[in-house]
Amino acid sequence: DELDAKFYPIGFLKGEFVFQNIKIRDVLLNLKNDVQEGNNFDFVLDALKTDNPSKNKDIFYQIKAIRLYNCNVKYTSNKKPPLEPGNLDVNNLDIEGLNVRLSLNHFTNDSLALQLFNLNFKEKSGFEVKNISAMVEANQKDLNISDFNIQLPNTDLKTSSLYFEYGELKNLDNFMDRVLFKIEILPSKVCLGDFTVFVPSFA
Repeated sequence: DELDAKFYPIGFLKGEFVFQNIKIRDVLLNLKNDVQEGNNFDFVLDALKTDNPSKNKDIFYQIKAIRLYNCNVKYTSNKKPPLEPGNLDVNNLDIEGLNVRLSLNHFTNDSLALQLFNLNFKEKSGFEVKNISAMVEANQKDLNISDFNIQLPNTDLKTSSLYFEYGELKNLDNFMDRVLFKIEILPSKVCLGDFTVFVPSFA
């Protein structure tokens, strides 16, 4: 396991922990969400925010960029019952070989702007991502993803724009009925077999 962090040392004297870049290698991350107790990773989300993220008024901490190398991530949530094996269950993820570079331009309680580079991993369901890159801007009403590119074993999908309008976050739980979306697809190659974890009939 390895952690490499670049920070501003003078800020430590003022109680300010601003990390310019954090690199994490070969680490197992166990993330949990409980409907009643909340998340065990809230402190990380707080650190990523750009508007004085710390809840403690005496300490300020912030992370501007993160790189993960060959990490394993497990995420469990009790929001919904587990799905049958072979399906991609977003509430029970088990990811291996995660690599990603994440650059945060803006992150507050109600908005987000980031750049995603070289995201790749394999999930226990068999879903494998060779590469994802994108620019993301989101708030409590809509989400815009530009320059999106996803590469799967037999798929190379590119879009100039992905736009989702949901009005309020709770509508995402009823995506098909409450969310309006517009997708501008560039010339791409799509293999339905890469998406069987979402739609088994594609097999």
